[in-house]
Amino acid sequence: KFRKAARQEAGESYQSRNLILQSLGYKTYADYLASDLWKHVRGKVFRLKGSTCHLCPQPATELHHNRYHKNDLTGRCVTFIHPICHGCHSRIEFDKHGQKLPLSVVRTRCKETRPKRETRPTYPQHKTNPKGRVVDWGKM
Repeated sequence: KFRKAARQEAGESYQSRNLILQSLGYKTYADYLASDLWKHVRGKVFRLKGSTCHLCPQPATELHHNRYHKNDLTGRCVTFIHPICHGCHSRIEFDKHGQKLPLSVVRTRCKETRPKRETRPTYPQHKTNPKGRVVDWGKM
């Protein structure tokens, strides 16, 4: 019970999102999405993160929340809000029958769908002298 209550309080469920939005003065999520606050948050995310989908190379037309903390909903933190195209958003948010999935499932689907990041380039081994200066870069 404690974990469930903590998740709800922390914005880790749709129910807690709605409670946070009510505390901000919005009756529904739809009211929030129609607000000037959301327009500000939306503009900030697209400005900072660009307009390419987080999951594919298509143009992003929507935003996806990975969580609904108060700082996310007010735009103080946009780390967990991502530009996304409609196709990818529908694919991760809904099951094959069109039913909205729980936020924890959506988060997992988002991670599984995201392309792997490029790995850092590997550099040749090198030798250093006692002062820490490179003396041999090996084969290049």
